[in-house]
Amino acid sequence: MIDGIKIEVPTTTAKQWLNCRLLNFYTGISKQTGVLMDNTEIATSKGLVFIIRYKDEAQKHVSYCEVKGSLHKFYNGGKHNANDFSLIELETVLNTLEHDYHIEKNTAQIRNLEFGFNINTPISSKAILKNLVAYKNYEFNTLSVATKKVGKQIGQQQQRFKIYDKGKEHNLNVDNLTRFEVAFKKMIVLKPYGITYLSDLLNIDKIRPLVGVLLDWWDNVIYYDKSIDITHLTHSMQKRVLYYATPRNWSDYNRKQRLRAKKRYKSLMDKYGSNTQFDIKQLILEKWENLTAEKWVRINRLSKENQQHKNGYELTVRINGLNVPKTPLNQNIKKGAKLPIKKQIKRNRCKTCKTDISHKRKTAMFCSKKCNNSFHGYKRTKKRRQERAKQKKDLENLIRLIPKKQMSLIVYYKSEGVIYSDALYQIEIRTSKEWIRTIKKIEVSEYRKNGKVIVLTSYRARRLIKLINLENK
Repeated sequence: MIDGIKIEVPTTTAKQWLNCRLLNFYTGISKQTGVLMDNTEIATSKGLVFIIRYKDEAQKHVSYCEVKGSLHKFYNGGKHNANDFSLIELETVLNTLEHDYHIEKNTAQIRNLEFGFNINTPISSKAILKNLVAYKNYEFNTLSVATKKVGKQIGQQQQRFKIYDKGKEHNLNVDNLTRFEVAFKKMIVLKPYGITYLSDLLNIDKIRPLVGVLLDWWDNVIYYDKSIDITHLTHSMQKRVLYYATPRNWSDYNRKQRLRAKKRYKSLMDKYGSNTQFDIKQLILEKWENLTAEKWVRINRLSKENQQHKNGYELTVRINGLNVPKTPLNQNIKKGAKLPIKKQIKRNRCKTCKTDISHKRKTAMFCSKKCNNSFHGYKRTKKRRQERAKQKKDLENLIRLIPKKQMSLIVYYKSEGVIYSDALYQIEIRTSKEWIRTIKKIEVSEYRKNGKVIVLTSYRARRLIKLINLENK
C-alpha cells in the first residue's frame, strides 16, 4: 500500500540521530584538505536513508534533515517489498521510527509518496506489460530497476504511474505478481486530501481517495487484449483493432477524438475480448479492503493483568460475516434468545464501475458524470427493449384479429413536419403505401370486450395498417 516515501523532519532531530546506536553516519571528506565535501552526512538502516545537511563546512549549523526510502522494505528488514503491507503494519513501522529513530509522526512532513499494490493478476505480468498500448495519448516508457527492465511507466510533472513485474525485480519464482503504483512527486497533489504529516497516513479517510487516483490511471490505460478472437470480426473491425493497438496512433488524437476512439475500442474488447482490465480493477479494490481491514486481537494471548483482557466481552466475534457483540459475562441469556447484531457500515461504491466513492458525499451514487450517463443510458435501453418486445407480442395478437374487423384505431401520422391524428374503424382503412410510410403511432381499442388500449409504434404500427389495408382491398 504505502511504500516509497520522502519526509522532512525538524533540524533538532539531527542531534538525536547522531547519538542513535542504530545509525552510523558517514560523509565524503577530501584526502588533501580533510574538508567536508558536500556538507552532508548519511546513514542507512533497513532500506531507509537518513540525511543531515549542514549550512557550513564546520558542521555547526544543521540546515535540513530528511529520510527517504521504502517503509514496506523497512518492515521486512530491508530485504524486499514483494509481499502485502497492511495499514496495521504501517502503524507498526511508524511507531518504530518514532521510538527508535526519534521521528515524530505529527511533525515529520511528507515530501514524496508512493502508493500501490502487489496483485496476483489472472495472467502473467509479462503478458500484461505487452498488452499496454498507451495512457490517454502518451506512450509508455521502460521502467528499469538496477539496470533490469522490469516494467513500464508514465511520467508527468507531479505524478508517475508504474506497472512492473515484482517477481522479476526480486528474482521470485512467480510470473503473475504485478505491481500497480502511483508516485506523488509534488505535495500539491496530496493537499486536497489533507495528507501532510506521517500521522495522516494512518487516517483511512485521508488515504482512501488515493485508491481512486490509482484506479483512474488504470481506467485511462489503453489495454490491448491479445486473447481477442479476430476471426469473429469483419475486415473493417480487424483493421480498426490493429490501428488502436498501435501506441503512436493515440498520440495523433485530440481529447474528443480519443474519447470517441476509446469508446469504440472498449465496445470491441467487451464483445470479443476478455475482461482482464476490469478484473484487475476489482482485484485492486479487494486488496485495498483486505489491507485496511481491522485485525481482531486474540484474547488468549493477552495477559490477565491487561485491562483489555478483563473487558474481553466488549470485543466482537464474526458470525455469518456479521459483527456480533459478545454478551457480558454477568448477563443471563434466555434459551432461544437472539443476540443483537451490529449493523455493518456499507462502503459506498459507484453503481457502474464499482469504484470506492466513500470520499464523496453520502448521497453520491457515481464516481463521475460518465458513469452516471452510462448507468441511466443502460436503463433507458433496457426499458426500450422491453417495450419493443411487448409491442411485438401485441402485434401478433392483433394480426389474428384482423379478419373479425372489430378494431377501432387512432392513427398518428406526420405530414410536412406536423403530427396529425385520425380516428378510424378498421373497415374504413383503404389507403396508399405513401400514406402508410408517414404513420408514427397507432392506438387500438374495441378489439374485444373490456380490452385495454394497445399502442404500437414505428414499423409495428405500419405493418398492422398495411395488413388491414390488404384485408379491406
